[in-house]
Amino acid sequence: MCPQYSNKRQSSRTLGDPGSGGIADLYDVIDAIGLMTIDDVDNLEANLIMDLARARHDVFVAEKTLADCVVREHEVMTNLSKYKSAISKQKLDKADVGLVSMVSAL
Repeated sequence: MCPQYSNKRQSSRTLGDPGSGGIADLYDVIDAIGLMTIDDVDNLEANLIMDLARARHDVFVAEKTLADCVVREHEVMTNLSKYKSAISKQKLDKADVGLVSMVSAL
C-alpha cells in the first residue's frame, strides 16, 4: 500500500509556470513536503530503508569502480616499468659492446 499524501496548502501557481522564479518553485516544493501527512508509517520506514540500501549499493559500486581503476593504473605502471627496464638493458648492452671493442683495441 502506498503512503497517502495530502497537501493542505494550494499554491496560486503551479510549478514550472513561465513567470515563476526557480528559487520560488523550490520553496513551494519544500513547503509542500513539510505539509504532507503520511498515513502508513511502516511503508515510509520501508521506503527509507530501501533508499538507504540503494545509496549504500551506489557507494559500493563506486568503490569497486575506483578499485578497478587503481588496479588498471598499477597494471599500466608495471608495463611502463618493464618497458623502461628493457630500454635500459638495451643501452647497457650497447655500452658493454662498446667497452669490449675498446678493450680489445688496446
